[in-house]
Amino acid sequence: MMLLIWSGFALGALVWTGSAVAVSALLYWGAGVLASAEAGQLSQMVTSLPVPIWLTYWVDIEAIHAAFDGITWALDSAQQTLPWLSKLLMWMLPLTWLLWAVGVGLMLLLVFAVQLLLHRCGRRAVPAAGLNSGPLLRPSM
Repeated sequence: MMLLIWSGFALGALVWTGSAVAVSALLYWGAGVLASAEAGQLSQMVTSLPVPIWLTYWVDIEAIHAAFDGITWALDSAQQTLPWLSKLLMWMLPLTWLLWAVGVGLMLLLVFAVQLLLHRCGRRAVPAAGLNSGPLLRPSM
């Protein structure tokens, strides 16, 4: 049973660590993109996207162009905050690993609590000295 509990902890810690690595990699990549010159060209990239033919069957072409215009306006107005967002993302990297440590610590506390609970509840009761001292008697028929 203990092997099962610790295997579950190891699997949970592995998934938690993989998630933290993925989030930190995305944060680092996002901070790099926002700090580079590529972030300033996002609105130009959106306007140069081709509209798929199948989308025009479902959505009006004017609505698609209006959506592109809205995205372009939002990206252009966000140009002032891009350096600030880059710094914010770099500050979130240590926070990610701090949350990872708290999560692994809480999982470890949970495993220790379950292990202690199983240890205390798993003890066998010792029978009293006089009750089961003789052989078992079977009723005769």
